[in-house]
Amino acid sequence: MKKTLIIAAAFALAACSRSETYESGGTVDTIVNNQDTTRGLDVNFGTTKDTLNLPIIGTETETLIVKKPVVKGRRPVEVKRPTVDVNRRP
Repeated sequence: MKKTLIIAAAFALAACSRSETYESGGTVDTIVNNQDTTRGLDVNFGTTKDTLNLPIIGTETETLIVKKPVVKGRRPVEVKRPTVDVNRRP
């Protein structure tokens, strides 16, 4: 098992170490256009505020020794969350 793993690793190393160069067969475009032909995205980042009602945890004595946790109320907490608007341009 170890021999086959070592042989496979040697073949993979030999295959990756080849130094072949590739050339593109196209020509360079030298015509300059004033029109914007790129198609991109118009991305707007922002934040919005949401209000969450989180519970207030307290303790209440159940017996002489045991104090159990109870919900005494709720309090509003403001949380910021990110918003992303993506508008595609034709």
